[in-house]
Amino acid sequence: AQLNLGENTLTALPASVGELSRLTALDVSGNALEVLPEELGLLTGLRKLNVSHNRLTDVPICLESLRGLRELNIDGNDIREGARGWRPAGASGSR
Repeated sequence: AQLNLGENTLTALPASVGELSRLTALDVSGNALEVLPEELGLLTGLRKLNVSHNRLTDVPICLESLRGLRELNIDGNDIREGARGWRPAGASGSR
């Protein structure tokens, strides 16, 4: 299943997003998210995650548990070199 919440001026995602166990693609691009809920790490079937063009300053460690993640787009955020949290090896924007 795919969920597209892009361009909705969201400022937060509910913790209940972690209950969407059949989700394979999540697009929350173009919102105003400053943090992602730790429960995102429960989406072990997630293959694509687009969090581009938000207000994130780091990538939460919970993403490390997303072993099946094949595409991660974090472009257009304010994630600085040395930011706290998990970063994919060699990531400069997309994975």
